[in-house]
Amino acid sequence: MCQDHRPYYLTLPRGTCYGPTTERFACLLKFVLKVLSSLMQTHFLMVILAYSALDSLANEMLPSGYVYTEEGSQKLNQEHIEGHIGLELRLSKILSAATGIPNLRQADPLLWGKVLNLKNLRDDVGHAKSKQAVSVADPDSTIFARLYNDELLTHIDTVKKTQAHYGGI
Repeated sequence: MCQDHRPYYLTLPRGTCYGPTTERFACLLKFVLKVLSSLMQTHFLMVILAYSALDSLANEMLPSGYVYTEEGSQKLNQEHIEGHIGLELRLSKILSAATGIPNLRQADPLLWGKVLNLKNLRDDVGHAKSKQAVSVADPDSTIFARLYNDELLTHIDTVKKTQAHYGGI
């Protein structure tokens, strides 16, 4: 198997980057870029999967045939809730009304902040705007910097704690 088709962890076996310094640097840079690319893909995947878990939880916890009545007396059936109502409203007011369990937003503001962070990261990953991809003025605000500085295991914990709050499935 040629070196270009090996997994990134096999790309630089000991002693393969011989030759002039520029060739060794190019070989090392290629390896670093493959590792960073793999890490970024893992971050993207983790954010999307954690968000999907919260989304599924919000839908699965609704009783079959459930109808939510908004404050303005508008009635929303389960199909409308699952297809057209955002995660924030479903995880706060709607699930609270459906289960009789206190609203997550009010009961645990710290956890709610983590839920919103996950939602915002997922929105930015899925709907990135040009200013989120490259920012000369504030490089730490790009989606890539935010994902790089993000703690992946926090998202798993956020999903678990949200599920526990609502006595999840």
